[in-house]
Amino acid sequence: YFLHEKESPSLSMRRIENGTSADEEVEVFDAYLLHEEELVNIGKTGRELYGESFSFSQSQSITFKEKLLPGEVKFTANFAALSPTASTFSVKYNNEIIGEASINGSSNDYVFAVESTLNKDIILDKEDAPSFKINFNAKTSAKNAYLNYIRLVGQQEIAINSDQGYTLFRNVKSLSSNLKYKIKEYSDSYAVWDITDPLSIKIQDIAEDNSFVSPDKGLKEYALVDLNGKNFPEVKIIGEIANQNLHAIEDIDMVIVSPSGLKASAQQLADYRKSHDKMNVLV
Repeated sequence: YFLHEKESPSLSMRRIENGTSADEEVEVFDAYLLHEEELVNIGKTGRELYGESFSFSQSQSITFKEKLLPGEVKFTANFAALSPTASTFSVKYNNEIIGEASINGSSNDYVFAVESTLNKDIILDKEDAPSFKINFNAKTSAKNAYLNYIRLVGQQEIAINSDQGYTLFRNVKSLSSNLKYKIKEYSDSYAVWDITDPLSIKIQDIAEDNSFVSPDKGLKEYALVDLNGKNFPEVKIIGEIANQNLHAIEDIDMVIVSPSGLKASAQQLADYRKSHDKMNVLV
């Protein structure tokens, strides 16, 4: 949807012509894969949520859905545990231990868990959807033991992700070079958007050899989009919302915006603020 006011022209995506020359041709981009399950708030406070529990199942495997190309991959994993004595999380790839994250013991009643981060460089000898086996080791029983996340930074081919209907890509070489990006198996239903500035998205021209040249140096981010993709989220019509002139309301100390299902609870809070704090509250 493109909005405009009165007679002013609508805001639409402008087209970018191909650059005239490139310092280097690339067929890959720097891919960022993340495994993170937001399942548990250990202390029931704050915003940090953790994933799989290792308190009872001390050995678990984590497999990524997407593949990375052969070569160096930067591996980062964050863990949290609480036991009276020191404990470790060990990580295996291809049945070989790539490292351990050590966590100090604690008996402090106000400590819910102690975090530790493991950073390693691993080598993929073939194109692979990486799988890691994680073991939690503690000499005494652990009250809490969780995986927070695993992050991988490697490379993928510039090609459409058929599961999503789009692929976001960038290459750090663009910081110092004008790059020619070669797209694998380009289709007439595809388009490349320059999304470096999300408030000013542009359409990138594509050459006959399924490539394009960045017009200048600098880190750029692009989206390869299948315009006929079937996996995009659909707009759901819930219903109309009556117009409300909140600016016309005067002498209000607090406004509570609530969905209809929670309106009774919101009104209860409003009544409490009125009686306890002498506030003028609108729900």
